[in-house]
Amino acid sequence: MNAKILIIDDDEGVRYTFKKLLSNDHHEVSTAENFDEAMRYIASIDFDVIFADIILKGKSGLEVLRMVKEKNINCPVIMITGYPSDDTAAESNRLGAFDYIQKPISKDTIFSAINLAIQHKTMVDEKKKFQK
Repeated sequence: MNAKILIIDDDEGVRYTFKKLLSNDHHEVSTAENFDEAMRYIASIDFDVIFADIILKGKSGLEVLRMVKEKNINCPVIMITGYPSDDTAAESNRLGAFDYIQKPISKDTIFSAINLAIQHKTMVDEKKKFQK
């Protein structure tokens, strides 16, 4: 499946690497370097998966996760971080993150996370369709 994926990270190298890797696998990839840019994308595009770095300039990736959940958007959010801690892992889990991945992230880990997140999103979408 060709997924619509948003990468939110203030590190240009991370955004570029993710975009190149995922675009080569025929996914539609958008990138954002901060919270405000991410929110503009999320308001206009129905993403299948969002990767959000926890540490961003200004508001954190946890704020992105919080907004996605508050707006009841069915899109798995995968938190990524170069500075893992029990506190951010617990907060990510409490807020409903789909996964919590430490940098550096291997190609296999990225694709495994995407595949699981897409399967999850598809099941939730089908469940909502049947409930209507």
